[in-house]
Amino acid sequence: MSITNISRRNLMKAATVGVGLASASVSGQAQLARGEATKRYKIKNKRIRQSIMGWTFNPMPTEELISACVEIGLTGIEGINRKFYPAAKKAGLEISLVGSHGFSEGPNNTKNHKMVIEKIINGIDVAKEVGAKRVITFVGMEDPKIAPDQAKANCVKAWKQVVGYAEKNGVKVLGESNILNNLPTSASTLYAKNLHNFVLNLYDKKNNNININLEDEIIKNTIVK
Repeated sequence: MSITNISRRNLMKAATVGVGLASASVSGQAQLARGEATKRYKIKNKRIRQSIMGWTFNPMPTEELISACVEIGLTGIEGINRKFYPAAKKAGLEISLVGSHGFSEGPNNTKNHKMVIEKIINGIDVAKEVGAKRVITFVGMEDPKIAPDQAKANCVKAWKQVVGYAEKNGVKVLGESNILNNLPTSASTLYAKNLHNFVLNLYDKKNNNININLEDEIIKNTIVK
């Protein structure tokens, strides 16, 4: 599972790209009820560097979400209306990702090329303006009338027209394949990785035993009491 940086080099290597998802929780059962959660919790040791995908918190007002991110020590935000970028920046958050076109209509179909290219270039301009380093693009929903190899070639043709502009402006264009088709597999992989890392955090490698450190901010806030 990956999000691929589209550059001249990797465009020549492959046309297909990976999928990236926002981080998933370690375990639904391990989460505390809201009323039992530590009030005024804040990341202290900078071990968690997490960006929030804003639209997943709808209908929470964006201004409130920005304040909550700052309050608990998160570092970035994405997936919010661009009109809120100045407020997020002023609050000290990075704009971790700037959008371009949507999921459904992508460069796999040549009829979308003009729109896709214009949207990506606009995204690059916005990213440069707000100090963001990444713009997202999508392949587009599969069209049964377009052969897979042709769809890949169509994507490469469109992306070639924007990668030079992106590199000139110091912005990475991240390619993401059909997120809706890949969601089950990608989510399961991410869950397994998070669970593995959580269990490793309970293991004292030096003494070769289990050590539940209640001073650890991650362990302390996932224990069900």
